[in-house]
Amino acid sequence: MPDRPTPPLDLLSTSHEVAKVLTTALAHVDDAVFLVRPTTREIVGCNPATERLFGYHASELLGLSTEILHVNHEHFEEFGRASHEVLARGEEFTGNWEMRRKDGSIVPTFHVVSLIDEALGLGGGVVSLVRDRSVINDAVSALEELERRYRVLFDHNPEPMFVYDVAAGELTAVNRALAEAYGAKPEEMLGKRIEQMVVEEEREKIRHFLAQPHLDSGRTETWRAPRRDGELRVIRTNSKAVTFEGRASRLVVVTDLTERLRTEKLARRMLAILDATPDFVGIASQDERVQYVNTAGLQLVGMENGEASSTEVADYMTPGSLALLRREAFPAALRDGVWTGSTSFRHTNGDEIPVSQVVIAHDNPEDDAVYFSTIARDLREHALLEEQLRQAQKMEAVGRLAGGIAHDFNNILTALIGYGELMLAAIDKPEVVRRNVLETLRATHRGAELTRGLLTFSRRHVLVKKRINVDDVVRETEGLLRHTINETIHLETGLGCSGVFVKGDPTQLQQVLVNLAVNARDAMPQGGSLRIETETLWAAAEKRVILAVGRTNPLERISIIVARERAGWGCVVCRGFSGETWASNEHAEDGELSGKTPSPA
Repeated sequence: MPDRPTPPLDLLSTSHEVAKVLTTALAHVDDAVFLVRPTTREIVGCNPATERLFGYHASELLGLSTEILHVNHEHFEEFGRASHEVLARGEEFTGNWEMRRKDGSIVPTFHVVSLIDEALGLGGGVVSLVRDRSVINDAVSALEELERRYRVLFDHNPEPMFVYDVAAGELTAVNRALAEAYGAKPEEMLGKRIEQMVVEEEREKIRHFLAQPHLDSGRTETWRAPRRDGELRVIRTNSKAVTFEGRASRLVVVTDLTERLRTEKLARRMLAILDATPDFVGIASQDERVQYVNTAGLQLVGMENGEASSTEVADYMTPGSLALLRREAFPAALRDGVWTGSTSFRHTNGDEIPVSQVVIAHDNPEDDAVYFSTIARDLREHALLEEQLRQAQKMEAVGRLAGGIAHDFNNILTALIGYGELMLAAIDKPEVVRRNVLETLRATHRGAELTRGLLTFSRRHVLVKKRINVDDVVRETEGLLRHTINETIHLETGLGCSGVFVKGDPTQLQQVLVNLAVNARDAMPQGGSLRIETETLWAAAEKRVILAVGRTNPLERISIIVARERAGWGCVVCRGFSGETWASNEHAEDGELSGKTPSPA
């Protein structure tokens, strides 16, 4: 706005110096200021703010009556009467009046009218200060809107909050979250004394707290607070000094610690359980940095407590097992949530520890990171127990075999004794003696076969190759097998190689049958059927014999295949229920029976 000359103030016969000072001061006032002659209400001076408020330049108003600024004549007269009465008492006149701008619009204003002190050397006169009340109204509206917004934030804040009067110790404002936390309505808590918000045992503590001088910095305290329904909650309060409704108060934010404390207690309990677990339990981040290993896990690999925090997964695994984890376990756990397998840990002394390991992938909701948890069980003792069980089963089989053999030997000895006594009684009868001698020899051969079976079972037998029939070997072995397997297993045979011969050791084939039968017995602890089959397969000399044996529990099969060339000897292939194979050398001269004998599983 261009500078315009300020009207001279010496119209009221003022001194030049006072006029200069007042002119400078009034030029920088935001409110409109008028100098008015009291008798005629004529404007004799005004500042630049007059133009901003009313739209008139100062020079346009000089010498005019103030009526030009009023809404109408009646309004002008009313203002004059009201101000005259107050000024006549020597008081300052104030009030809200609507005034008219140059463009005819109405503006709400606030007036302060005073008589000019004659001591100032200005003579008689009136000064009127006029402020645009619309600006004040806008500010008040903005303040009210701000207060409304803060009230909404206060009322709808999810954190429980309240304001209490420091002097009275009473709640003066309560938001919804606090009321819900206490099981009440906000209006029911207003006026409640603050010590009533905690358990009785802590009321003296809170009174002492209230008696302390409240600094402007926040203060944090922990309390036990009862709900209306009697449930006890643990809360933490953080308060700050504020002025509320013109009184010294404190704004208090309440945090319910109950669930967090319960969770922390549960976490400590779970950690104690994990630490007491005899298996290896560990947690590692996705970059393979170890976060936790329980006591049993540290002991398993020979580490001390506190060492886990500076280790990585590679410090616990053998190279092969570490590669398996990276190649299979971690991707499978991320994809499926869990992976199970067998790996090996590495002790600090270099020993390898076979373990059964489970890897679980899970997210941490606090930082969105992926972690791997693992549980591993030392299999060394388990392997030892399995070996002891197998040994016990072998001893059971030996005991059962020994009992059966003792029974058979007793029968043989009984026959020998009986025929010997008959020969003595008929010594003078050659035919009777001859018949008894033959029976004695047969019993002796049975004893020899039984002894040979024992040698077969113990594998202490000299290899003897001869021309044998496979079906005959099966028949001779059948009795030994019945003593080896349980009574709950039914043994049956299906022989189809009566006219086929091979060259080999029959005892070796018997050993194969015994071992396969023992394995079949172990696979059917509840009982079942065991069938031994033989058959002939004609094949070209250059072709191998391939046998596929089906398995249907509770029936286990042992198949003996004689692969025979049309112009020569054959070879024998044996297949057991679990895929075990014993075979003769397919290119051996004269079809000799040879190969490696399988052991019982």
